[in-house]
Amino acid sequence: MKKVYLDHKDFKNMARGLRGEAQYIGEAKNYQILLNHVRTGDLACYFSALHVLEAVRYKGDDPQELESYCTVLESLTQGKSIVWAESLEERELKFFVQNRFRIPLGLSADTYPYGEYLEAFPGTLETCAGWASQFKKMWDQKQREVLRPLGKTRNERRLIQKELPSLAEFTLTPEMMDTIPDALRHIYTPEIMTALIRGMPHSDNNALLSLIRRAMGIRELLAVWKATCPDLEKMGRAFDASGQQLIDMISYNRSAVGVFGSDMHKQAVKDGLTGVTRMLAKRFARRVHQLFPGQGITKKQLEEALISTGLSAIPSWHVVGTLYYQYTLDSVGSAKRNILASDIRDIIHMRCLPYVDFIVTDRYFAELTRRVSGYKTIVFRNVQELVTALDQSV
Repeated sequence: MKKVYLDHKDFKNMARGLRGEAQYIGEAKNYQILLNHVRTGDLACYFSALHVLEAVRYKGDDPQELESYCTVLESLTQGKSIVWAESLEERELKFFVQNRFRIPLGLSADTYPYGEYLEAFPGTLETCAGWASQFKKMWDQKQREVLRPLGKTRNERRLIQKELPSLAEFTLTPEMMDTIPDALRHIYTPEIMTALIRGMPHSDNNALLSLIRRAMGIRELLAVWKATCPDLEKMGRAFDASGQQLIDMISYNRSAVGVFGSDMHKQAVKDGLTGVTRMLAKRFARRVHQLFPGQGITKKQLEEALISTGLSAIPSWHVVGTLYYQYTLDSVGSAKRNILASDIRDIIHMRCLPYVDFIVTDRYFAELTRRVSGYKTIVFRNVQELVTALDQSV
């Protein structure tokens, strides 16, 4: 089975084709071809948190825009995701330590970068557990308030409280479900919330996670984050601000090259990449005792080992770092291409490149990525190129 990662615009354009926009009818046909490959099991399509965050920005006049986008994203990926960025970094680091220092950590390259709906974002299970924990505190407090007017001693009240029904017998009622927003009820089902409030043992967290996964979809994932993260829309718009900063930075450096010459800028770019590599190696090495307790690895050993790889040991950072600095060099060196605010998102999407067989981006980044990635991943300029390649391989 081949793995593929599509750009946000690809899901968006296929959705526009499905909504009947004549300009994107070809994209709708490509969607059907990809969907057939997914259903036959010869293709797996992955999404990341960035796809969902970009969807937060949809506020157009067309109420079907977000709906059709979610339909395309969910049907093609079937919930398969590249895990949340911080989780991915940690797994990459552990995988490197496992191989470099011969420490068995049980990680496989075939599985560690991948997850399902929940793993694309952090903390969904913790959000449910936090809600249940708060309910338990309120339950205990209410019991004490009811018993206090009885005029008995504290020990007597405690004895009475012990005779009251325990939360182990608790069942979530329809009235209590009314307190959960409609958009989240497919996730926070009575079955799930009852298990949480009763205090499902830690060893059964995987069972609870499985329950939530069965109820989770792209729409529900987005609903959870809209409901539990007030700043989610700001996060979606943050890419716009970062994009403008990128435009300003490139414009400034183009002016500087005109004054000081290109050699100085090239050296600055090279030094910058070296500096970032050392900074990241130091940052990761600080976690040695937290992640590898009692394994005999020192912070210095891990830092030096990471630097010696040029940070290729952390592929998600390596590919983005090398791409970003080549992009900067390329953009400053030539004033022909307009710098776009969306460039920063295209670069971040490339964190997933090492973990798929095919990746689709735009024409410019396809050419740039082919020059700098150093990975076996095949880069396409559009979905049509991907479809053609798949047809030829059948």
